[in-house]
Amino acid sequence: MALEGVDILVVLQFYEVEEDAKRGVTQLAKLTKAVTLGLVVPGSVVQVAYLDRQGTLKMDRLEAPGFIDITAYSWRLSGMRFYPSHFLGRLWAGAYEIVVLLDYLDFVDPVHGNTPLLAALQCQVPDLTLIKFLVDNGANATVQAKSGVYTVVHCTQTVVDALDDNGKSQAHLKSLAPKELCETENLELLKMLLQLGLSPNKAYQGILALNNALYGRNCMERLQLLLKAGADPTLQDGKGRSALKLVVSMDEQPPEVVRLVARACQERNMIDVKVNPVNTALGRACGFYEPVTCCVLIECGASPFGTFGYPPQDLHTGLKMLFALTDTPLPDCLKFQCSNE
Repeated sequence: MALEGVDILVVLQFYEVEEDAKRGVTQLAKLTKAVTLGLVVPGSVVQVAYLDRQGTLKMDRLEAPGFIDITAYSWRLSGMRFYPSHFLGRLWAGAYEIVVLLDYLDFVDPVHGNTPLLAALQCQVPDLTLIKFLVDNGANATVQAKSGVYTVVHCTQTVVDALDDNGKSQAHLKSLAPKELCETENLELLKMLLQLGLSPNKAYQGILALNNALYGRNCMERLQLLLKAGADPTLQDGKGRSALKLVVSMDEQPPEVVRLVARACQERNMIDVKVNPVNTALGRACGFYEPVTCCVLIECGASPFGTFGYPPQDLHTGLKMLFALTDTPLPDCLKFQCSNE
């Protein structure tokens, strides 16, 4: 398989005689500077020739390996493993092909704790070509390494630069199921995922990032990041709930959180959309006897007219009764209307 624009990293050859394998891999490793594997078939011996970081040719002989850890031979391919059994039985005498020798692109190297993509990013001079190649072929930029470091959090600018120069990589990242985006409480990770172009409006197993941001740690900051990135507070999740509906339904929701979501709806001219078949957000808050939430919604442009509840009741009348029964000051708009009745 040709790796366009990428140096040859690994070469695989097949031999019938072990001595031929030893000579062949030695010559080819010198020529290509790639890790060269010589499989002796039929049989179970693998001859390995490779150059270390100083450019010195090294040899290794493996007897019936279950798999070969490419990390041991190439610092550029940390976390990649090769299974000879995948190829044994095929005798391609005198032929070789370039292959991607890994069982799983997001495999975490048990020695260094890195994924291949994180290893590529951690190089002193990151290889953008290799980074693009890994991402284009499915490396997940959101995988967490053994150390707890997320690939995308490490070397931010390197990743972004690589993606900006490669439309295919950007398209791949946008197509990722955004599990981390929807579930993370880590602000740094959330910011990076949004910066990479993952949609804040794409659900993961019915979960929307904005809805989930109403719970857990860093709620206000997560909401701000998601709304700034274009998250839609009226979009429904797998259970038919929008962020606007949730924020007026949750007990003792801080006014600043309600205001943040309501302002986003106001900017979209959607503050008066129905959050269920019979209620707007204001109608639902009135029905839940939440005068502070009602004040915030009215402040953000919610109309105090219409109906709420079932059977339908006059919303304006319901709001006046609610404020009359509480210590919450009556909003100015209702005061004005009351004085004219």
